[in-house]
Amino acid sequence: MDKHRFYTLTSMTSDSDQLLFTRIGASDPDFNLRRDAALMIRRKEAKDTIFVSVVEPHGSYSPVSEFAVNSNSNISELKVLYDDQYYTAVSIEDLQRSTSILILSNANPSADKEHEIEIEGTVYNWRGPYYYID
Repeated sequence: MDKHRFYTLTSMTSDSDQLLFTRIGASDPDFNLRRDAALMIRRKEAKDTIFVSVVEPHGSYSPVSEFAVNSNSNISELKVLYDDQYYTAVSIEDLQRSTSILILSNANPSADKEHEIEIEGTVYNWRGPYYYID
């Protein structure tokens, strides 16, 4: 929670991943780094891997009435739809079964570059480093 809003981190992980609660600046001999809390996802012995996480702002909390509205996450599933050296596509499904898709260009992030890719029988065309379909 920050400024009376809720935030949820949803990550796509596997059973062998390690989730570590850490502190930035821990064991700093000069004590000149901030001691901020962090979450690290560790995947051992992975040659090529994808980490997918979504930070979702939602809801609100009133300290006066002590009442929370929409305090739970709305995301039900994250899934990698496509991944190669040129493109990565991820779907984000909510609790109402509505799906959004994010496609990233891994090779050419130019704002002027035109892209075309077929994923699960659908052809996507866009210009720029990413394409978001809501």
